[in-house]
Amino acid sequence: MLSTSGVRVLRGRAGTGKSYVLAKAYELATNRGQKVIGLAPTHKAVSELKSKGYTDVYTVKGFLCKIG
Repeated sequence: MLSTSGVRVLRGRAGTGKSYVLAKAYELATNRGQKVIGLAPTHKAVSELKSKGYTDVYTVKGFLCKIG
């Protein structure tokens, strides 16, 4: 998840710890004052992330439309 471009991608099979790693990375980044934007493939996935406390979360398509 380290990158010099500011973009990180987290993917893996079910049960591999993606949610755990995401929660820790989100905590570290926000504690450092870094802005975190979450992108998910579906509205269902966006809703799930928002229910867990993530704020700036969009579908990939919605985010691409937003930035233009």
